[in-house]
Formats: sequence, structure tokens, C-alpha cells
Amino acid sequence: MNTHSDMIQLASLLETEWKGGAVDRQHVRDLAERLLPHHPELRNTLSSVKNRMSRG
Repeated sequence: MNTHSDMIQLASLLETEWKGGAVDRQHVRDLAERLLPHHPELRNTLSSVKNRMSRG
């Protein structure tokens, strides 16, 4: 598991969504969930992403 590449991928997917593109919401949610234990300093941000993608 490479958390750096996961973070880059998550950022890219969120940018795509922000620009109005379609993203696989399940995949984005899974990335955020996978990164949570490794980045406690981003707990609020990653939890927010995970919750938002779950609502989709």
C-alpha cells in the first residue's frame, strides 16, 4: 500500500469532481477510508470526503 500515490489519486479525483467531471464515488470513498488511519491530521477532511461520497 502506497499512501502517497493514494493521496495523489484522491486529489486528482476530487479535482475532476470539482471541475464537474464524473468520478467513481465508491472508489473515492474507499480511498478516503483507506487513508484515514495513516493521516490522522487529515481526519476531518477525509471523513468529510468519505461521508459526502456515501451520500451520492
